[in-house]
Amino acid sequence: MPQEPYDVAVVGGGPSGLTAAALLARQGWKVVVFEKHSGRYGLPRAGHVDHEVLRILQGVEAHQPVIDDEFVQTTYEWRNGSGQTLLRFDFGGVSVSGFKPDTMMYQPVLEDALYDSLAVADTATVLHSSTVTAVEQEDEGVRITVADTVYSPAGEPEPGQRSRTYSAKFVIAADGARSQIRDEVLRTGRVDKGFNEEWLDVDVRILRPLPEGIDGQWCDPARPMYIGALGKRYHRFECALLPGETAEQALRPEMAWEVMGTYGVGPDDVEIVRQIVYTFEARLADVWRTERVFLLGDAAHTMPPFMGQGLCSGIRDASNLAWKLDLVMRGAAEPSLLDTYQQERYPHVEHWIDTSITVGSISQVLDPEIAAARDAQLLAGELPPLPPPPRLISGALSCDGSGLSRPPVGELFPQAEVNVGDRSGLLHDVVGHGFLLVSAGGPPNLDDAARAVLQTLCARVLVLGDGTDGTVRDETGRIRAFFADNQISAALVRPDYYVSSAATTMDCASDAVREVAAPLSLRVGARA
Repeated sequence: MPQEPYDVAVVGGGPSGLTAAALLARQGWKVVVFEKHSGRYGLPRAGHVDHEVLRILQGVEAHQPVIDDEFVQTTYEWRNGSGQTLLRFDFGGVSVSGFKPDTMMYQPVLEDALYDSLAVADTATVLHSSTVTAVEQEDEGVRITVADTVYSPAGEPEPGQRSRTYSAKFVIAADGARSQIRDEVLRTGRVDKGFNEEWLDVDVRILRPLPEGIDGQWCDPARPMYIGALGKRYHRFECALLPGETAEQALRPEMAWEVMGTYGVGPDDVEIVRQIVYTFEARLADVWRTERVFLLGDAAHTMPPFMGQGLCSGIRDASNLAWKLDLVMRGAAEPSLLDTYQQERYPHVEHWIDTSITVGSISQVLDPEIAAARDAQLLAGELPPLPPPPRLISGALSCDGSGLSRPPVGELFPQAEVNVGDRSGLLHDVVGHGFLLVSAGGPPNLDDAARAVLQTLCARVLVLGDGTDGTVRDETGRIRAFFADNQISAALVRPDYYVSSAATTMDCASDAVREVAAPLSLRVGARA
């Protein structure tokens, strides 16, 4: 017999799936996570999150443990084999999201924080040792068959004989790069960007301080290498396999010690906790949704790690999809809103894949003569600047006649320190999350149609002021600067923190609100 139905079933208990589950549970939806492993994975894969991801985690109160365990790093340097700096990325300062631009973290800390967020949600369930074997779409939902996980002699999880059936309105497949649901349910192809390189990953626990100056990307044709922190207590040593080397050779402990020994690190300094060979690849699924089933994270896209955006992109997927599912499930929007998930996320992810390949190609050079020419070009400052972070160009946004958004629409709205009455802190800690209409020109005089849109979105109106009478005082001036720089008076901000529409004057505020009704497929007046 089928179990009690859920609103959303998430397949895969990695950061992307857990984030989606936590965001939906915070909205009161009944969510179940099926994870094939018998417990929390407990080992790192990714080692970096950016400011936007911390802001998303803030929305489910999972950001602070990551910040508390972060390794403080102000720059990320790329050096040649002689130690000369070829590229330098700034990790310092404060970002548009109110956090440091980049954070080096230990992934199990992030996952524990997400599990803790789910644990306090009455509507969330996590089922370990649960391998999804079938997903069948029906008229009103999805039927999911789940087998008890058993382990092969090699220690790999696989479905056992015992199974049970569940139902849900929607399924989110966050089941990784080898997604069974992508291949068997969506049956979609993938764009192969042509990057397929094997690298050895050695993660270590730090026993005593490591030599200074070893962290960064080493663009050494003798062996390309990455060394970096995984939070405060762990470190990663990652190197390319050279022609003729096999994964079997790379997994021998002596190779790990040989690689680390090149940088003055030995058994007295670190303890190896994981040694694995990864194939860095770059692929994009052609289709991310079929009716009630969605791909998320690595199931939808994979990319080389050189920009640290793989995990970040999966968590952005979760943030983008969760608020849209919320509107559809409560009847405030038509199901067509869900089409904008891939429409918005695909080009955003493709930008990071292409940038990662471009930057990664700098590190991957094995020919000494070509590497020397590369070094000369970079040291002369001849590398063209990297493209700016992508914004949303179309989808659930206010767009012009060409169907494209114009800045600041599609950009992240700033978060900074604010004060409202006796409360002070970062914007969302003080005023909360969700749809926000923010006005820098006094209380907006909205017409009935605009107010109906805001009511449908359950949006709140924030007015910048001196912090009294319910107004928001911008303590740093960053929020007001955003309005001044973009020459706008009001902005409608989505739950994923992107600006969905903007008004140049307060007289246009009603127009800016009303014009999102169509791209959001709203059922104006519905507020279940």
